[in-house]
Amino acid sequence: TTTRDDNQPAVASALVVVAKNAPPGPRPVIAWAHGTTGFAEPCAPTLLDDRLGAGALPAESALLDRGWALVATDYVGLGTAGPHPYLIGQGEGRSVLDAVRAAHQLDHLDLADRTVVWGHSQGGHAALWAGLLAPTYAPDTPVAGIAVMAPASDTVALTTGLDTVPGGSVFASYVLAAYTAVYDDVDGDTYVGPAARTLVREMATRCLSEPAVYVSVLSALSLSRDRSVLRTDPTTGPLGRRLAENVPTGTMAVPVLLVQGATDSLVTAAVQDGYVRDRCAENWALDYRTYPGRDHLGLVAEDSPLVPDLLTWTEQRLAGTAAPGTCPGR
Repeated sequence: TTTRDDNQPAVASALVVVAKNAPPGPRPVIAWAHGTTGFAEPCAPTLLDDRLGAGALPAESALLDRGWALVATDYVGLGTAGPHPYLIGQGEGRSVLDAVRAAHQLDHLDLADRTVVWGHSQGGHAALWAGLLAPTYAPDTPVAGIAVMAPASDTVALTTGLDTVPGGSVFASYVLAAYTAVYDDVDGDTYVGPAARTLVREMATRCLSEPAVYVSVLSALSLSRDRSVLRTDPTTGPLGRRLAENVPTGTMAVPVLLVQGATDSLVTAAVQDGYVRDRCAENWALDYRTYPGRDHLGLVAEDSPLVPDLLTWTEQRLAGTAAPGTCPGR
């Protein structure tokens, strides 16, 4: 059980994984916030063939070999009744924290109190919100650190460029579907041109695991050669204000590892640099690392140099050692 962005009760599904041959607990918890799989209910990772790969989880075997327990939420609206709070921080972050709470109630599973949250892309946004919310929303769920990989951190800046990024029209359709469903003051037709409305609504029903989603992408790219899918700047008006509300900012009580691929064309290093600069100004305990030659998915690939760094950083947070930081003055 969890709550929606407006504090209404809701349910979400999740997956809990532990290694069969791991020693007895208590097991530290890795709360995994998955990357974008879609907006519609059937797009939940637990309903897909590749339950963890669909959301781009890195180092699955390595984390289980260390005796850690993996708790992976689907978020509200994926696998359960919608709407799914896509890039809406409160709804995402609460699902992450409440999945950990629910896992602690499972019989015959001894979980430690310390949790580290990992998240990629959309999941990075969710993980950052989980860190911000934990002290007040889930004080019974101590979070030792937040590790985010190419997070959709600055929702305003990212949405600005989605209409021009290959495949970005699909993500834009998810944003519009979520924000129009959750916020009464956001009207999707205000932002989408008449010729593109049917296409955008159809794309919002597609999961990224479906072959048909690529047909939708090609159709959108063909359309955008003649006219923009978005006819109004999404960072203006009610949508712009709501996007700004969902940028994860404020007091972060735990260390954050934020990693970025230097060649990522979806979540660009330039956007991430600006976000990091602003969080350093808020005095976050932030460790920012970039990886040359890595794009959005290459950053979390099996051969990525991120993987050993992520595991080491997580081990240190679970051990309670001091966290390194890259912000000036820290």
